[in-house]
Amino acid sequence: MLTNNHVIIDIETAVDKTAIEKSVGKHLGFTTYDEYLEHEKQFVKPGKQYFPKPIFHKIKVIGMLFIGASMAMKYIDFSHEKDSETYILNDFWNILGRCELPTIVGFNSKRFDIPVISARTGKHMVELSNVWSEIKRFHDVSDNWEKYGPNYFNRFSKYHIDLIEHFGQPYPTLIELCSLYDIPVKTTGHGSKIDDMTNDEIRIYCKEDVISTSKIWSYHMLKNDQEFDINDFHLFNREIKKVDNNEIS
Repeated sequence: MLTNNHVIIDIETAVDKTAIEKSVGKHLGFTTYDEYLEHEKQFVKPGKQYFPKPIFHKIKVIGMLFIGASMAMKYIDFSHEKDSETYILNDFWNILGRCELPTIVGFNSKRFDIPVISARTGKHMVELSNVWSEIKRFHDVSDNWEKYGPNYFNRFSKYHIDLIEHFGQPYPTLIELCSLYDIPVKTTGHGSKIDDMTNDEIRIYCKEDVISTSKIWSYHMLKNDQEFDINDFHLFNREIKKVDNNEIS
């Protein structure tokens, strides 16, 4: 059993080419993203791809798997056919604010998912005025010790488990860890091909990443948590269905 509520989180993003063109591209004298990309490729190690900083990623989908203390599992995702980050973030903050202060679990979430959500929330703060109380609640810099609740955006938050930090450096990829544990992952695509996917395809891809991350976490819990037993572990092999917003609380 779990001692408190947890939520496994993953985001899928696309490069915000306009933001790059307006900032670093313009600063370096490039007029288009493609020109800037060619410049950056010379600094990329062989076999690697250029990967922009978190602030230069726009959110396409946020997937969340809620796991209660009773081990009930509910999956939900946020996306928008018109590719509106404002709608996605509004739904995300609205539902997080309704939850019983869950612990966030992710993979590379402290270096990517959470910084992206924070940066893009800042970009859309005016449009997100109806969820300001939720945003400010989880960004409260006056409560660094989390006496009154989680500050997920503090890198040292006790309410945020980034699984990548538990497997040593150099950090493994999600694919590498899933291979180690014989967990299916990225069977429907790869994040580098997001621009070629439909909205529904991205949602399916995101859900698989969330479920893969949850199964890695179940191995981690079985090894490290005295209250988590083999019966709990096997529950992570159940089929996990998507629910509506109003079924999360």
